[in-house]
Amino acid sequence: MKIRILGAGLALASLLLAGAAQAKSVLFVLDASGSMWGRVGSEAKIDVARRVLGGLVHDLPADVSVGLEAYGHTRKDDCNDIETLAPVGSARSEVVGVVERITPRGMTPLTEAIRKASETLKTEEGASHIVVVSDGRETCGGDPCAAAAAARKAGHDLRVHVVGFDVDEEEAGELQCIAKGGGGRYFGARNADELVDASAEVKKTV
Repeated sequence: MKIRILGAGLALASLLLAGAAQAKSVLFVLDASGSMWGRVGSEAKIDVARRVLGGLVHDLPADVSVGLEAYGHTRKDDCNDIETLAPVGSARSEVVGVVERITPRGMTPLTEAIRKASETLKTEEGASHIVVVSDGRETCGGDPCAAAAAARKAGHDLRVHVVGFDVDEEEAGELQCIAKGGGGRYFGARNADELVDASAEVKKTV
């Protein structure tokens, strides 16, 4: 009997450890640069992004820990304007609330935003995903492709995905490079409907 109980205990422990190993963390990095006030159809891009990202956060599986980082949301012309607004593991309602209050103002420091996101996720167990939502390329002189590759090689199970929203061919090329370097996927969206489609693909990927 004792052997059976011990065996059952070991089996349960194995299942718990397996569950922990399969844990997932997703840190969204939202572009709040001034260009997000540009319009797609009848809406500002930031309004579309708020709505779609909020829906995606709600729809992710319950076992996925979610957080939010943004850049360009507080000051103009400041390449250090990058902030984790909702730590990974925050309540979904808190993350959505933060998304809804973001106001675009500044620059697009993609390189430093990716580096900061990678540092944030270093302490998370299991697979980690950075999901960048951006409408343009780096504007602070960095090399975001190299930053994504460095994040991927940093020693933890991390991938960098990018959603390019209403970007031109040159901008898309840089954003695709980021996803490739980060071992992730690139999702292009030219309008609100395509952003919804991209968010569905993100959900499948993470």
